[in-house]
This record gives sequence, structure tokens and C-alpha cells, in this order.
Amino acid sequence: NWNVKRLRPKALGPFDYDREDYSWLLWVAEGFTTYYGGRALLQAGFRTPKSAMNGIAGNARYLVSTPGNRVEPVDEASFDAWIKYYRPNENSINTTISYYSKGAVIATLLDLTIRHETQNRKSLDDLMRSLYQTYYKRLNRWYTEKEFEAACEKMAGISLKPFFRRYVSGTDSIDANHYLNYAGIELYKKDFTHEDSLKGYTGLRIVSKNGNAVVKTVLFGSPAFRAGIYTADEILAADDFRISAGDIAGRLQEKQPGKTVRLLISRRGIIQEIPLTLGLMPNTKFAVRRIKKPTALQKKIFESYFHTKWEEKVNPGADEKKCL
Repeated sequence: NWNVKRLRPKALGPFDYDREDYSWLLWVAEGFTTYYGGRALLQAGFRTPKSAMNGIAGNARYLVSTPGNRVEPVDEASFDAWIKYYRPNENSINTTISYYSKGAVIATLLDLTIRHETQNRKSLDDLMRSLYQTYYKRLNRWYTEKEFEAACEKMAGISLKPFFRRYVSGTDSIDANHYLNYAGIELYKKDFTHEDSLKGYTGLRIVSKNGNAVVKTVLFGSPAFRAGIYTADEILAADDFRISAGDIAGRLQEKQPGKTVRLLISRRGIIQEIPLTLGLMPNTKFAVRRIKKPTALQKKIFESYFHTKWEEKVNPGADEKKCL
């Protein structure tokens, strides 16, 4: 791949195949490749602008739904790939983040930032071309973390130290609309449907073992986490009714938020009862729309980024709330 074989972080070659290679920059090497997979399809006409917007919304949902995003920075997730990403366990979702997915998000933010700061004269494409020409063609070597950050700053024409500190080596919540607004778009949440508001939420992820409901993951901070349910607990019954892996989700979701369910579980062969008070299903129904009154620059960036003309008609809908 051009983004790893030719243009590569220092740790990624030449390889010693007898040991692991640790790099802080897999969020660039792999995350940016993920980003350009979608960009290539859009530019070639095999992906619609709407699909690209849905992809942005999907990335937002992933970050919000992954507790590990608030625990491990994406550069550390890169470095820890050998001991965490390739060796996942039941608590991985609570403690780490995918450098593929978050790397693609960082690429989106940097792309829009460069376009905005250069009045749409430059983009992430120009950054990658510059890196390729400098480090592969001219110097015939790798690049370091500091060199990559410096190249980003040179292309954007501004200091990006706060950006890298907060979002790459830090775990600050990303102010998505600050960057999406550069292209005249914004992220928002859809209101819950009446049906969604009636579903009880546990925060459990269940797997089937011989048809039995066994806890695979307990999301940090969820109702199940607060109730003291553990990974590998086998759920035998709910409110005195036998339960299986096939019907546990439906059985628990039919209970409304605020209701308490008595779960009979087996933990290492010991039977015990745990009261679980159901919560409200988290609203992670994100979508992306055009803003109502774009500037000329926002329209210009939108059209070059999504490879389509700006459409004046915007129908936000009564259920849409801007996500700040």
C-alpha cells in the first residue's frame, strides 16, 4: 500500500520479523488508508455524497458508543496494537479505541481544516503528496511523529499543537461541528421515536454458549455495570422466567426504563440474584445535514469535498437537534 510501504512511519521497516514493531503512527498509516478508501470511491463516482455523510455520522456514533475513546488516546492505541488491538479481551471496548476508525476521523478533521485555512486551495491530498515527495522520493526514508505534525502545520499554515494534544495524544471529546461547519455541514441527533423511549437499556453484550446467555461485555457506566454484573456471568432467568441467548434482548427491552428486573445468574458455579434497574437507551442516532446559510467559502469546500454542487433546499425536519 502506498501509505505504508512507500510512505511509512519510522518503525515500519526495515522489519525484524523476529519481534514486534511498535509505532505511534498507525492512526496515520492505517487510519488514513481507511479514510482514503471512502474518498476514492466518492471521487470515482461509486459512492454518493449522502453515503459519505452517513459515513461521517457512523464514525461519530462509533466514538460516542465506545467508552475506550475516553480512556486511551489514538496514538497510544497505535503503539499498543500488539498487546491490545490484536489481543482483544472482554474489556477492550471500555479501555481502548480502534486506530483505524479514529484515525479516519482525524483525517477528516485535518482535511477540512487544511481546506478552510487555505481558502480551499489545499487539502489532505496535497499533504500526502508532499510527504510522499519529501520522505519517499527525495529522502528515501521514513517520517517521525514530529515531522508528520510539522508537515500538517506547514500545509495548513497554522499551529496544530492544540489539535494534536487534544485529539491525538489526548482523549478530549471532538467538537465535530467546529470542523464540519468548514464544509457547510453539521452533525445532529435525531429525536427518539416513541418505541425507542420505551425500550430498557442494560449495557450488556451477550453471546450464546450452547444456547445459554453468557455476558461477553459490560459497557462502562451502564446499568449492568452499576448493578455489578460481570463478564462471563451466565444469565439463567429474569423475574423468575427462564431465559436463553435467543430471547434475552427482547425480554429485557420489553421492560421500560426505570423498571427493575431480578436476574438470576451463575457466576463460577455460584447461583445468585442481582437486581438490575434498566436505563434509557443512549441516543446515538447521528446524521449529517447541510447548514441553512452557508458562506461562499463553505459552499466551495462542500462542493470540492463531496464532488457535487451545493443544493439550496434544506429540510431539517422537526425531530432534528443540532449536536454541539
